[in-house]
Amino acid sequence: MVSGPNPSPVPVGPGKNKRKNEPIPLQAWDCRPWPASGDQDPNLIFAGVGVALTHWAHYETALCRLFSAFIALDRDSEAARRAFGAVRTFEARLDMLRAAADAYFKYFPSPELQTIWIEIARLGRLFAERRNEIAHGAVAQFIPRALTTAGAPDSTALMPADTNVKKRDIHGMPKYASTAAALHHYALEFERLRQAPIELAGGIVTRAQHR
Repeated sequence: MVSGPNPSPVPVGPGKNKRKNEPIPLQAWDCRPWPASGDQDPNLIFAGVGVALTHWAHYETALCRLFSAFIALDRDSEAARRAFGAVRTFEARLDMLRAAADAYFKYFPSPELQTIWIEIARLGRLFAERRNEIAHGAVAQFIPRALTTAGAPDSTALMPADTNVKKRDIHGMPKYASTAAALHHYALEFERLRQAPIELAGGIVTRAQHR
């Protein structure tokens, strides 16, 4: 099992409101605070990664259906779905959706449906970073916040790979450490994300059929 460097990492948390110097509530898409200890059984983390990424895949399938609805309106378009799937990154797929949504709401205005779409795009952008951390993380020996922290030094967590310079500081310290509990939280949130695009796609199809 890979061991991390000795210095303690900067804890990840919700931060503070600069005006009032009050803690900002932790949001569902925020990185979970640094855990007190890792998981004794690494298989819990491996399983958690699989569940979370599966739910994200189902979410992207729902977005694909929404893209098809923006393009083809009252029918499911194989061409639109294949075009959406051919794009490699989630960020680019979200850009495709934005472009299609802009055109749709220009010609078929609906403040109610557009508000739903704006929230879908916002949440997708916010949760995408957590998905990327899970997809590109590695199960490794847990690093306590401080060398004096009580807890099993041989426990594990999902942390950024050693080669991921964006998620490790100049000293090599990871910027997140996800336990099975954190992965379970993200999996539930990813599962919730898919409902809104499914319903919006249905609304677009219904509008088109009624016309």
